[in-house]
Amino acid sequence: MSTSELDPKTMITLVSADGDEFVVEYGLVSASSMLRRMLNSKGNFLEQRTQVVKLSMIPTSTLERVLEYCKHRRRHVGSSNPDTGYEEMPTFEIKSDEALELLLASSFLDI
Repeated sequence: MSTSELDPKTMITLVSADGDEFVVEYGLVSASSMLRRMLNSKGNFLEQRTQVVKLSMIPTSTLERVLEYCKHRRRHVGSSNPDTGYEEMPTFEIKSDEALELLLASSFLDI
């Protein structure tokens, strides 16, 4: 049973609806509450044992963009504006033709 958070350097595999695999550090995708709960909850779940998460509702192109966002977020979280002192993250550009899919994926992943 898993009772503590995975090490951020732990490699996990995300599998898109198209069957494409993305091997990433857990720390990159830990912004997803759904993935954190799935990989760290008490229990003996297949995803915890294999560290493979099948995202059958998320196509490859959308998962690629979600991972780009996660990289963008990791790079910029913690940066602050010297004038205001508030943390500011630069805008992550989203094309109108991908907006709906990204909204659905981010909602599902709880990012």
